[in-house]
Amino acid sequence: MTYRLVVLLFIVLELISGEGKAGTNKTVDTTKTVNVILSSALSELNDFRPGFIYLEVKNLSDSLLTFDRIEIAEYPSFIRIKPSSLDTITVSRKTRTLFYPGKQQIPSRTSQIYTVYVESADQVQPGKHRLLFNIFFHRNNHGKPQAESITIGHDLQVKVFGENEIMGALSNAVTFLIFPGLIMIIIFSLVWKSLTPGPEKEKFPEFLNGDKITDLRFWVVAITLSLVMVWKGYSLMTVAFTSFGHRDYLYGYGFKDIVCMWFFSVAIGTISALLTAGILYCFKKVILWKKRYEAKNAFHESDIPMMVLKKMLDRGFNEARLSEITVKSTKEKGFIIESDLSDPEKKAVWIIGRIHVACQEDAQNLVTTLQAHIADPKSTLDLIVSDFKDGLKEENTNKKRGIEEIKWENMPGYVVRPKYVEKTDLENEIPSRFIFSVHM
Repeated sequence: MTYRLVVLLFIVLELISGEGKAGTNKTVDTTKTVNVILSSALSELNDFRPGFIYLEVKNLSDSLLTFDRIEIAEYPSFIRIKPSSLDTITVSRKTRTLFYPGKQQIPSRTSQIYTVYVESADQVQPGKHRLLFNIFFHRNNHGKPQAESITIGHDLQVKVFGENEIMGALSNAVTFLIFPGLIMIIIFSLVWKSLTPGPEKEKFPEFLNGDKITDLRFWVVAITLSLVMVWKGYSLMTVAFTSFGHRDYLYGYGFKDIVCMWFFSVAIGTISALLTAGILYCFKKVILWKKRYEAKNAFHESDIPMMVLKKMLDRGFNEARLSEITVKSTKEKGFIIESDLSDPEKKAVWIIGRIHVACQEDAQNLVTTLQAHIADPKSTLDLIVSDFKDGLKEENTNKKRGIEEIKWENMPGYVVRPKYVEKTDLENEIPSRFIFSVHM
């Protein structure tokens, strides 16, 4: 009985001793048995410059080490990771796990190198980013697998290819955000100066000249244009004019976006300058045409009656009866042939005398028609002028049935020819008066 108690006590002591040894193995400091060294020359990453990160796992223990996998903490979506540059499939963003099937076993006192290939998409978010790797492995401890892991990180400065070079050339454009407006204004200024003549060239706002970019007003315009491009412009233009479709450089951008934004900005600046110059050219042409039209339809003292009547119609004045007026300085009477008397800027008006129409000996029908139209208060000037033109036709004059002549009537107390009179020199206006007399 005593013997059995001693054996049982011995077994319990052995079990307690075994549990103590297993707990020690679980708490082994892996840095004394496994060492991980991260080596990489990849300090900067851009859309045209991928690179490698090398993870060297050293087995410092006396037992075999089995490598399992490398897990990567969540990283930016524009960074792509593969086990090798030859792999065509990137690491899944759901599992974020790297496997190396041919490199699982690491013998005692040896090391194994695991390559991580890092590249960026063509649309990135510039700045400092960190990749965090967790290396998993296990070893046999008294016939039981013991899993362990070591975490190590690597910092990357993500940049856009060509951004520093392009922005460096534009010393005041320190960010990509205000880049579009700057280019638009400079291109607009260059095209404007090359297209417009000297006087118009001088009217271009001085603060928008390319050499005035220290002026705050310049930057107000440039930033406003840039914000429009940021808000909607660039996204809409990439959809409309590129094969790769929608891009939003608030999310991220790359060298492709710099190139597209450059040419979009140049195009907008050029087209805007061409349209502005074209509108200005058309506006000046309209003004010139208007001046020529007004000069052509301007009244002169030497005008004959038919010429005055034609100019009145061209000016939109279609009244057959005119207001009679008296010139205070000469006491002569006349008829006002202008309709815009209320214009305060118009200081003088044209007046004419009576018009005499002499018909041929066999033109009784024409005389009757003319007298009826002239006497009718509803008749318009264009109707009477049409009658005059019919009477002046050669087929009628040859048969003595037309108009002999149309001339200014030399009537006492009336002006004989067109006259330009100051409005302040007019008095005694009498509306709706006859100005034509018809005789055979």
